[in-house]
Amino acid sequence: MYNDGMASFEWFITRQLGTLFWYTGEIIGDWYPLLRTRAVVKNSKSIWIVYGTCLIFNLTKLAVIGLHFSRRPNKMFLDVGSLDYESQGEFYNNYYIFQSIVIYASFLYDISVYIVLKKAIFNKSHSKGGFFHKFKNLSEYRMLISALVSSIFLPLISINIFMKFYYQKRYQFYGLNFDFEETRKMVTSVQYYMIFIDQILLSRYKGESSSNSNAYGSYNFNSNSNYNKTYPDKSLNQFSSNQFSSNQLSSMTSGTLRNEDINSNENYYNIGSDNKNYPNMSYNKVSNINLSNLNNNNNNSNYYFDIISNGYTKNNYNIKNHGYE
Repeated sequence: MYNDGMASFEWFITRQLGTLFWYTGEIIGDWYPLLRTRAVVKNSKSIWIVYGTCLIFNLTKLAVIGLHFSRRPNKMFLDVGSLDYESQGEFYNNYYIFQSIVIYASFLYDISVYIVLKKAIFNKSHSKGGFFHKFKNLSEYRMLISALVSSIFLPLISINIFMKFYYQKRYQFYGLNFDFEETRKMVTSVQYYMIFIDQILLSRYKGESSSNSNAYGSYNFNSNSNYNKTYPDKSLNQFSSNQFSSNQLSSMTSGTLRNEDINSNENYYNIGSDNKNYPNMSYNKVSNINLSNLNNNNNNSNYYFDIISNGYTKNNYNIKNHGYE
């Protein structure tokens, strides 16, 4: 871990400025789980636990930045020009302690996010499906990965740090090859990988939702669209008109069919094929449809529809209207 060739300027650039920018970026990224939790859990007092643990987590990283700036580059060497190993060893001992606190604070932060989200959504509407299904569809489950990684590596890191101090205190082994920084980066980087994955999956989910909403839009009834509607069984609401377009209507009649032309007091309509009565037939408002052969005085005007009922198709039914003029 010790680098005898590190000069004062290199320390300032790589360790002081580098640590400042590195941990500033981490602090900004650490707010992502909090923002996601706040978006899901609204008007809840429990979210203040997440605020508190996030603040503690950020303060531990600010302490690491302060630790690096506390070691001035001009004090790294002795008067004879050699590196001060004693002060350097003391610095890294403090550094390991600070980093252990950072990892513990990260674990507490992730656990608080999990607890708040578990109370808010996990026990309500997302009980179906396995973990991978939930991981793909729920942002909150993706954030739990960092908590799981921290819980796995936290005991290992704690044991390694304890063994380092034990051998240093008991056997005066100050130069143990303990590459703590790589382990720390591996653990802490998982959270930021999850942020990246979460944004990709959220963008994909948003695109799928947009395409589905376009596929199931509202009814379009104009010169270039078809009027498709499904009705339940044994009433007018049970039948579905197949590709019944206004272009087809215009070739049949010449007047204008309006909603108010239909007599709402008429309760029964005869369907010529079965002579069945279908009570309480309801109509949606239809306005300004140009018809070509409508005789308003003819009470026996014929309308031909393709009606699907009970799994088979009935074509060209003669519907006799009894009530409008």
